Amino acid sequence: MIHAAFVTSVIRLHSAAAYPTVRSHIFTPSYNAVQRCLAAVESLRDIAEDVMNTNMLDLLGPPFAFSLWVSARLLLVHAATMECEVDPKIRFFISTLEQMGQFWNVARTYAEILSRVMQEYGQKEQSYEGGPQIEKTFTTMRRYVDLPFMLFQYLILSGVPMT
Repeated sequence: MIHAAFVTSVIRLHSAAAYPTVRSHIFTPSYNAVQRCLAAVESLRDIAEDVMNTNMLDLLGPPFAFSLWVSARLLLVHAATMECEVDPKIRFFISTLEQMGQFWNVARTYAEILSRVMQEYGQKEQSYEGGPQIEKTFTTMRRYVDLPFMLFQYLILSGVPMT
């Protein structure tokens, strides 16, 4: 859990420099920050893979699901910003969140959101007419990503059970 929190912190701290929402001669993407973000995602994937292999996913809670969510989202933002294919590893994050959804509703919600975005991405990619539209979807998702986290914080602070 500590490593998952560390990974989430690395991604959250470096993603603004790696993928600035506004580009100009001042706000250019930092290659170093991009590499740190992608390395953090890979690190969390390795941890999640170990957890899956040892059948211990049911022992981890919403904070781990949030880390998976942040990592998967970063893969989407990377693809949209760098105008490249979405890393196929995102499927692993989605399936892990779906499995966690058996124990935690918030994980199921994250998986559903990511699945919808990926489904829309696949449809737009096949028709090829939606290039700017899919980037707009990723940008919108990035802008409103803190809503589930704020809701999660509110529920924890108010003592509402998360099952």
